[in-house]
Amino acid sequence: MKSFFLWVLVAATVIHAGEACALDRKCSELSDDPDIAISSCTRAIESGNLKGKELATAFLSRGNAWYEKGDFDRAVSNFDSALEADPRFAEAYNKRGNARYSKGQDTVAIADFDAAIKINPEYAEAYNNRGNVRAHMGDYNKAIADFDSALKIDLQYASAYFNRGNAWYKKGDYDKAISDFDTVIQIYPKFAIPYNYRGFLWAMKGDYARAVKDYNAAISINPKYAVAYFNRGLLRKRQGDDGNAISDFDAAIKISPQYAEAYNYRGTSWSDKGDYKRAMLDFDSAVSIDPQYADAYNNRGFAQTLQGNDDLALKDFDMSLRIEPDFAIAHGNRGRILFNRGQFQQAAADFAEAARLKPDSYSAIWLYLAHARSGADTRGDLDIQSQGQWTPLVQNLFTGKITPEALLTSAQNRDQHCEANFYAGEWELLHKNTGKARSLFVKAKTICPKEFIEYIEATAELKR
Repeated sequence: MKSFFLWVLVAATVIHAGEACALDRKCSELSDDPDIAISSCTRAIESGNLKGKELATAFLSRGNAWYEKGDFDRAVSNFDSALEADPRFAEAYNKRGNARYSKGQDTVAIADFDAAIKINPEYAEAYNNRGNVRAHMGDYNKAIADFDSALKIDLQYASAYFNRGNAWYKKGDYDKAISDFDTVIQIYPKFAIPYNYRGFLWAMKGDYARAVKDYNAAISINPKYAVAYFNRGLLRKRQGDDGNAISDFDAAIKISPQYAEAYNYRGTSWSDKGDYKRAMLDFDSAVSIDPQYADAYNNRGFAQTLQGNDDLALKDFDMSLRIEPDFAIAHGNRGRILFNRGQFQQAAADFAEAARLKPDSYSAIWLYLAHARSGADTRGDLDIQSQGQWTPLVQNLFTGKITPEALLTSAQNRDQHCEANFYAGEWELLHKNTGKARSLFVKAKTICPKEFIEYIEATAELKR
C-alpha cells in the first residue's frame, strides 16, 4: 500500500499589525483568488510608494499567492525580493523554506528555517516546518525535537502535534503517535483527518473496534473523505468482510474516480469472492490510472492464476517486478508458476529472492522444494524460521524432525488442515510415494479455500 500520510506544512500568511497600512487589502490579506492577490500586489509593488518592510510584505503576499497556485519558482523569486527589501524578515525565510521544500530542495529549505529561527527564536511555525522537512529526509529524532520546540512555544499548536504524531508513527511508536492525535482531536474535535490517522494506528495495533469507531467519526464529520472510506474498507477486508469492504471502496471511488488503490483493493475483494470478471475490470482500471502500480499488476496476475491463465499471470508478475524488482510477493508468485511448469531452477531463483527480501518459513519451504525437485543442494534452505507454532512445524516435516502423520495430526483448523495435506503431499512426492502424494493433494484441493496458494498448487500437482 502506498503510504497515505501527508506531511502538513504551515502555509498561512501572518501580517503583523501596522505592517501593511499602505497596501491594498486584496494584496495584504489572504484571498480566495490568488490571481486577485497577485494583481493587487503587483500594482502596489510597481507604484514606487512602498519601502522597507511594507515593500517586503507586498513581495511576501505575492509570493504566497504564487505558492497557492503551485508556481514555486515564482514564489521563491518573490520571497527573495522580500528578503532584499528586509533582510531580517523571518516570515519570508519561513515561506521561502516551504517553497523550496515543495521544489524538492530539502537542504536549502532547512537553511531558510534555520535563518527564520535565528531571527525569531519563538517562531513556532518555523520549527514545525523544519521538523516536516527533517521527517521527509528520514531524520525522525531531529524532526520530533523540532516539533517539541514548536509545542514549548505554543501548547495549542495542533499542526505540530499532528506532525509529531506522524513522526512517532514512522519510528514505530504507535502509542505516542496515538497520544498526539488524541491531542489534535481535543483541540479540533470536528477535524476529520486526525480521526482517520488514529484509526489507521488502532488497526495497526490490532484494535479493530477502535479503528472502525475512528473511521466512522471521520466519515461522519466529512462524508466526502475518500481516504477514510478506503481505510475502513481495508480494515473490513482484513476482517474477511469483503461485502462491506467493497461498499467502502465503492464510496471512495465515487468520491475520487481516479483512486487507483481503491480499484486495486476492490479488485482483490471481488477476486476473493470469486467474481473474477469484476476483479479484472478493477485491476485494469488501477493500472490504467497508474501504469507504475506494481501491486495492482501482481494482484491481477494472481487473479489470472486463480482462473488458470498462467501465461497472462506470468506477464503481470514480470511487469510488477520490472517496476519494483524487490517485490517479494511477486517473486514468490512468479516462482510458483515456474515451479508448476517444471522450471525448478528458475523457480528457485525467484524463491531465493523472496526469501532474501522477506525471510519467513513459507519462502524457505518453497526454496527448498524447488531445489529438491531440481536435484540441487538444499542445505541451508530451511534455516529461516517464522515466529509462531504452525509454520515451523511444516518446516520440521522437511528437515525430518516430524513425520507427515504428525503434521496432519497437529493441524487444528481448516487452514492448517489445508496446508498439512498439501505439504505432506509434497513430502511424499519427494520420497517417490506418488499414490500417497496424489491422495493428499486431492484432500488439500477439497479442504483449501480457492484463493489459497496450496489449493492452486495442489490443483497443479494433480495435472502433472
